[in-house]
Amino acid sequence: FDCILLDIQMPGVGGIELCGWLRNRPLYRRVPIIMLTAMSERDYIDRAFEAGATDYITKPFETVELAARIRVAEQLLSEIKSKDGIERQLADMTSTLDFQPAVDLEDALSFDDMPGHLELPTFKNYLERIKRSSFRYGGVIAIKIISIAEIYRGMPARDYLNFIADIGDAVSVGLRGENFHFSYAGSGYFLLLAVSVPKPGFAREIRDRIHAQIDDMDLRNPDTSSLDVRVETSRVQGTQLFATNTVEGVIEAAINDVELMIAAQ
Repeated sequence: FDCILLDIQMPGVGGIELCGWLRNRPLYRRVPIIMLTAMSERDYIDRAFEAGATDYITKPFETVELAARIRVAEQLLSEIKSKDGIERQLADMTSTLDFQPAVDLEDALSFDDMPGHLELPTFKNYLERIKRSSFRYGGVIAIKIISIAEIYRGMPARDYLNFIADIGDAVSVGLRGENFHFSYAGSGYFLLLAVSVPKPGFAREIRDRIHAQIDDMDLRNPDTSSLDVRVETSRVQGTQLFATNTVEGVIEAAINDVELMIAAQ
């Protein structure tokens, strides 16, 4: 199936449980899953996305809206299949040992089994659901790997993918104990949604936690020399900005802010 629609409340196995089961099957690891439900409580929405849902529509809904969401899911699946197909063709032309996956600096990447992580389209859908609801949330923070362009140019593609996954692990572990979701948006940017209102100094504390995790990893270049990796965080883009901007506008504001932070150094 190219797209799956699930209700949350179903006899026998519930939709959230079924969503998690599907995500554990290789064939459906990345297929879009849209939840259709009358359950609008925050807990159900959070659990659905944590189980791997791509999008969420609350009943009653307009069929026009549902059709639009399915078209977005179709486009997402087409992009996934296209990229996977290119990589399979490259693999056929090279030995498994020499094969380097196709990856650009700007590519948004996803990670399997990383607590708190959402693929970028799902992250944006989650923000859109928050924006349309009356739920409170803490804000959006952009986290930037400062020397990402130099690191990208200095590594084979496979090493670069492993490096981004390592930094993703550092973000995930550094945020342990916090109520959050995060995504990798490409070009060295991680986007963080603080679900609960953060305490003062939260962004800098998160930066310091991530640095502690990176230091423990002892990351190295392909030539085994030590790799000095630092990140910077934006200020929290809070609910006032969210009320007057689109989801893309909030993300852009967070990215612009972290770039200002880096320039100020």
